[in-house]
Amino acid sequence: MAEPTTESAAEPKHASSQLLESQRLRRLEQALQVDTRSRLDEGQVRDLVQQSGLDTSTLEAAFEAMDVPGGEGLRQTRIRTHPAILWGAAILPLLWGALAYLFRHNQEALVFLTCVAPAPLVLFVGVLLGRARAAAAVAMALVIALIPGFWALLQLTNPSMWVAESPVPTLRSIPNADGMYLIKNDATMMENTWFTIIYAAIGLGVAAGLGTLGSRMRTILFGDDHAPRSVSREDLLHLVFKLQEELDSQRRHAAFVSVDVVGSTQMKRCGSEIEVELAFGEYRKYVETLAEKYGGIVQSTAGDGIMCMFPDDLAALRMAREVQLGMGPFNESKNKLKVPFQVRCGISAGEIAVQSNQPIGHLQSVVIDRAAILQKRARPGGIALGSEVAEKAKTELGPLAKMEESDETLRAFIWPRTEM
Repeated sequence: MAEPTTESAAEPKHASSQLLESQRLRRLEQALQVDTRSRLDEGQVRDLVQQSGLDTSTLEAAFEAMDVPGGEGLRQTRIRTHPAILWGAAILPLLWGALAYLFRHNQEALVFLTCVAPAPLVLFVGVLLGRARAAAAVAMALVIALIPGFWALLQLTNPSMWVAESPVPTLRSIPNADGMYLIKNDATMMENTWFTIIYAAIGLGVAAGLGTLGSRMRTILFGDDHAPRSVSREDLLHLVFKLQEELDSQRRHAAFVSVDVVGSTQMKRCGSEIEVELAFGEYRKYVETLAEKYGGIVQSTAGDGIMCMFPDDLAALRMAREVQLGMGPFNESKNKLKVPFQVRCGISAGEIAVQSNQPIGHLQSVVIDRAAILQKRARPGGIALGSEVAEKAKTELGPLAKMEESDETLRAFIWPRTEM
């Protein structure tokens, strides 16, 4: 039979981990009941959650999924800046500067793009970003990108920029529509340069301030992303109760019987393929029929091992006993091989977690693992059972013997008490 999975190797949402989560929730509940504070901030809640062994994401997800009064306390104003907004803000200066340069021959458009629009634009960017440094950086980059457009605006608004026409091109001239070259006025050039420097200096400071102001407006409108958040102790207790109820509703008591054939490999060498297939097919049908007789189902199969699940302990005990007591008649009537079938049984019971729409064959639990371990320790023709079913087994099966190799982590008993 396949080796049982251990708790450490199982998936986070299997039965044993849900049982562990339930225990941690109970520890958190006990800590909250003795806590005298009426409200707890985020740091205090995280300390309590970590002391209980829970992951803080468990509570955050629960607040999102459940309609718990006051649940917004832990998640209030947790507004994140969308990546698209970050990318848009990063390329905005380049796009706006290019747009201004495209309109370099339109005085009205340049005035709007370089002098009027930037102020409300950087304010809006600050509100979107919500981060003072990022908003200030984008605002200053916008001013720098607008310098070519502002220089073009100065050329359009200052006719003395050009002082004469010449038919010969020079480094200080540009062509006009008449085929002549306009000569630059050095005094006006220096004047425009100073105007551009003043525009950049004042613009950088004003833009950075407006961007920072925009980020603070976001804080006023939506709250501070970094402000301490809190939730009342009663609301947190209410959430823990909700989580505990949800976990409890997914748990049920079940008993498992692990049945496996002793020496099956040697048995299969003692007959033809058809004889082996027929014999082991009859064996599986025999076990499945007895499981169904006592209200159980086959939970899984691995090789020649069969794991059966029962709603109560007595049904599991009776099924395992009949499997062993019926092996003699089974070998006489159904087994055509020269070697008789001998089986071992292991029984364990306890609470398991069952998720909605989960196939029964996908169940994972330490209860199932323990039944498989006990089966491997049982004698051929015998039953090994956990201490949780020992009292009922004494009534149902008779005297038991304590398993010699059992310890505190796996206290077990065997039946029959002596060799049959």
